[in-house]
Amino acid sequence: MSVSLTLIAVVDRLYRWLTELFSVDGASQLAWVMLLPLAGIYQALIVGGALSSVSTAVGLGTVIFGGGATLGIVTAELDVPRRRGLQIVGFIGIGLLVGTTLSAVIAPVVAAVLWSEVLNRLTAVVIGLIAIRMVYQDPPWWVPAVQTIGGVLIGVIVLNVLVSIATGSIELSAVIDQTITVVTTDHALIGRSIVAGGSGLTLAVGAVLFRPTVVRVLDIQRFEVGCAIALTTLAAELASIIETAPVLLIIGCSFCLSVKHAYVGGMEGRE
Repeated sequence: MSVSLTLIAVVDRLYRWLTELFSVDGASQLAWVMLLPLAGIYQALIVGGALSSVSTAVGLGTVIFGGGATLGIVTAELDVPRRRGLQIVGFIGIGLLVGTTLSAVIAPVVAAVLWSEVLNRLTAVVIGLIAIRMVYQDPPWWVPAVQTIGGVLIGVIVLNVLVSIATGSIELSAVIDQTITVVTTDHALIGRSIVAGGSGLTLAVGAVLFRPTVVRVLDIQRFEVGCAIALTTLAAELASIIETAPVLLIIGCSFCLSVKHAYVGGMEGRE
């Protein structure tokens, strides 16, 4: 009885702490931006082969889970002491790393029953729409919300799986057997997925640690445009328009070009 009461007290204390933590301006928005891609978009990217290498995983995680939106929220809204900011980002990071790990576990199983070519092209279109939303603060009316995009992708994946089973193109028992195999053997994909989540988390942590410097030095809107360009090249790779998307290189160049002119060469106020 005492153990159960202790457990209830711990859960209640944790709930109160989290409620207080995410009542801070910008905290819930940051969680929304960083975790929303896990609602269908990120899984579709994995199935489409977007995690083909470690460098690609770093670039993808930076623009999908971090990018200009994360920097914008941290610099403009998350005006809290550094310790509190790290607590917020750290708790979001736990959900992010768990989500990316589970996504990598199930993605190969889903890929076995999907129309991969159709999904790749659909995912490429989705990435293009996300890139448009990055560039425009007020996106055109025909660009759907990110949650709508994720919901459509989940619906397509579920429908594809059901059709594959119903038509007999794949047996349910084969999926189960393959699931067991994937869970125990595909460690490389899981590792790259964790790297992707860690990249976005690292960007958020860095933004919190160096928030005053980022506010003074970096042009967030310009960096968002660079992230949109990086996403567009990734979409071109998934659609087989180009062979390899230099996502990480574009992000690095975008970051350098986003440094405000006054700080180029380390001279504040230089014209």
